Amino acid sequence: MEHSKLRRIGNGQGILLSRSICNLMGVCIGASFRIDIENDRLVLVPEEEC
Repeated sequence: MEHSKLRRIGNGQGILLSRSICNLMGVCIGASFRIDIENDRLVLVPEEEC
């Protein structure tokens, strides 16, 4: 289990994903995600893999 904080990025907000999480998901820099909200959870679904 890993943790992350919501951070200010420019005029927006974002969550940084560690390299180990990205490796487990098979995604790399520039990957696109579909964002779903299920009940009280944010779900990121990669649209493409590296």
